[in-house]
Amino acid sequence: MYCANCGQQIFPNSTGTCPNCGAPIGQNAPTDAVPPQYAPPPYVPPMPYPVPPTVSYEDADVILKIVCFFVPLVGIILYFVDRDTKPVSAKQCLNMSLIGLGVSVGISILAVVVWFVFVFGMVATFS
Repeated sequence: MYCANCGQQIFPNSTGTCPNCGAPIGQNAPTDAVPPQYAPPPYVPPMPYPVPPTVSYEDADVILKIVCFFVPLVGIILYFVDRDTKPVSAKQCLNMSLIGLGVSVGISILAVVVWFVFVFGMVATFS
């Protein structure tokens, strides 16, 4: 138990007054309560300030660029995951994945054209 006047700890075997300041305690204490409109507001802890994420403007690693070139889906996923915290690296991964996708589509089209030329060349040879 603590004194309402001075805040010192009061032991249960004490008399009806605070040994430190002499204020009445327990049933001897005055009961004039503070009206609610004059009571201090309840303590509300301050809201922490939002901490912005740290942004890194470093280039992507060479190994990561190579992986993004050969597996374009990895580069696209990395772009959407890292675009806010590592914008330069994310953009490089997206670019490498798009280049890799373009090269693979180009090679596929070239392979189909070569196959048609070969097949129709063989058909023309045997006719």
